[in-house]
Amino acid sequence: MAQNFTRYTQQDITNVAEYLPAATVAASTQFVVSGLIICNKESNPVFVSVSLVNGATETFLIKNAEISVGESLITIGWDQKLVMTTGDRIKVLTGNAAHKVDAILSVLEITA
Repeated sequence: MAQNFTRYTQQDITNVAEYLPAATVAASTQFVVSGLIICNKESNPVFVSVSLVNGATETFLIKNAEISVGESLITIGWDQKLVMTTGDRIKVLTGNAAHKVDAILSVLEITA
């Protein structure tokens, strides 16, 4: 069983959903998410939503959370972990097309 630390990044996320990773978790793979950091790059507060998506099922981690100017939101981190299995992806979007955030997803990828 192979285990590798990796990260997925996405810049300039707006109200058009972006997914981390871009493709779903493969059938023989699991991710242990150790961190998800979202940074507000704007000169105004930004509202973001983050959810775990698998097919048509969407489960929110946060919904319309405010990130102050120049701040970051640690959605997953410290003592919190999230296990992602086959077909899972993390969806990130803002509440406004004019607002942009960057996101970094850190994972331990385990493959059979």
